[in-house]
Amino acid sequence: MSEFGLTIGVALLGLVALVAFLLARKAQSSVEQFREEHHERFTGREEGQ
Repeated sequence: MSEFGLTIGVALLGLVALVAFLLARKAQSSVEQFREEHHERFTGREEGQ
């Protein structure tokens, strides 16, 4: 019975790690996309002052 619980625990831990990794990758790409889209506005604002 304890082996079954251990297997379930390891499987859940792996699943949580996978979801966290995918969310982190998505967030990173969103940050990069935001920087690319708004780069001119940020640099333009700095040059204008």
